[in-house]
Amino acid sequence: MSDAARAAFAEALALYGQAGDAADQARVLVAFGDLEKDTFRGAQAKQHYRAAREQWAKVPEPKSDPHVILNMDRAALMQIGRAHV
Repeated sequence: MSDAARAAFAEALALYGQAGDAADQARVLVAFGDLEKDTFRGAQAKQHYRAAREQWAKVPEPKSDPHVILNMDRAALMQIGRAHV
């Protein structure tokens, strides 16, 4: 099931990337990071949370999405090799 979710997230990222939709890319990246965190893949989760932060920075103001805002900060809080904060 996790592999199917990873494939769906990768497809969504590609489509939102083609559309130039940074906000939805950030949302998918956070969800992808959550999946990786929940399946004990901390390094991958960090990469997705960091990429979400980069995409979110491109979103024009005003911007508000509590899930994105709260979870993309996880990368800074995660220790290398640990999946959970």
